[in-house]
Amino acid sequence: MEGDEYPPIGSCLLRFLEVNTQFLAQLSIFSHYVSLFRNWSID
Repeated sequence: MEGDEYPPIGSCLLRFLEVNTQFLAQLSIFSHYVSLFRNWSID
């Protein structure tokens, strides 16, 4: 009965990884633009 209250650990883990990969992708793109802006502003 307790298993009905919580989704399987596998789906939770997959969802967690999916959110993390999206966040890391956005973070890498953001840091890429920040480094470009720093190089441009220094010049």
